[in-house]
Amino acid sequence: MIAIYSNNFIIDCYIKDLNLTGYQIYHSIDQYLSAAADIKLAFVNHINNYNLPDDQEERIKQYTDGKYFSYEIDQLKAGSDQLFAFDNEMHPYHIDKIFSKHNQPNVFWAIPGQINDDTIIKRENIILWNQHFEMTSSGYRNMIDKLSNIQYNIPKPMFFDALLGAKRIHRDFVNDAVRKSNLQKKILLTYIKDHSVESFSELLWESDIEKSDLSFKRTTDMVCYNGEIIALCRIVPIQIYNQTAYSIVAETGPDNRYSFFTEKTSKCIMGRRLFVMFSGARFLENLRRIGFKTFDTVIDESYDQIVDNHHRWQAAFEQVKKLCEMDQSEVFEKIAPIVEHNYQLLMNTNWTHVMLNQVQQKLILYQI
Repeated sequence: MIAIYSNNFIIDCYIKDLNLTGYQIYHSIDQYLSAAADIKLAFVNHINNYNLPDDQEERIKQYTDGKYFSYEIDQLKAGSDQLFAFDNEMHPYHIDKIFSKHNQPNVFWAIPGQINDDTIIKRENIILWNQHFEMTSSGYRNMIDKLSNIQYNIPKPMFFDALLGAKRIHRDFVNDAVRKSNLQKKILLTYIKDHSVESFSELLWESDIEKSDLSFKRTTDMVCYNGEIIALCRIVPIQIYNQTAYSIVAETGPDNRYSFFTEKTSKCIMGRRLFVMFSGARFLENLRRIGFKTFDTVIDESYDQIVDNHHRWQAAFEQVKKLCEMDQSEVFEKIAPIVEHNYQLLMNTNWTHVMLNQVQQKLILYQI
């Protein structure tokens, strides 16, 4: 008999899709640990599982502290043959407070990215849970006609968009570099300096977003778009893409210890676009590791391997400047097979099934 611990209904659904027989699911840690079973498996999810305070600042502080998630893993890992921990976010606190503390052989991490240091999590204990790619692409499978409006292979009046999102050090760099290089007429740039309504009202939204929704303060807020309920951050900026040839992507964080794959990258892939990445080192390497192609046949992507943040971003911005001087039609011709490959891979992959297949392989290795 197999005893399984699950801490929410999402995990219950995943368990049902695994090739397991003769199991019982427990939602109480005490009942699970005391159960008489041949094998014990724990599945814990960090998303929306803990009682959080009403105050937004306190809620964010408690969530990002990670102590409840870490404490739950502590309770379970010694009494489990295998523990699978799911997290759809990757930030420095994950490295500092969670991952490195639970780097045991029987603990497997389903995360939306890659870790660059085996002393944090061994590669064989990482399961790719590309949830942000899945959520962004799945939202458009019911409105694929919207993506057909993107004129991805036609020269544009501007060379780049730089939709920088909320204030971060690497986004400050891009914002300053555009101005110092006098590229404001070639690069369409937006930057959220704070989370005020006024700051959001200055951004460029798709026309199909219901106007009544434009009072939000976070890009993760849900809106009605083309009749679909979707997070604002997952809406492909078609009008902007039809004004600009390529994208500057300033991913969520610049930490060299990991690569976090989010909708910021997937929207460019869905738009069949060349992008220059401003993130941590080895981001492009890790993207290629999971099957995507990048653009080293057109630009010098060795910037991806530079460890020093400032030097890496400076080298990346040199490629931005280079592309601003190149003929767009020639670039589009060179990247055509790359962007088509990336689009098909993203849109035709069920990333949840990819994750579950990896979990299944870990179970097979343990003869479960």
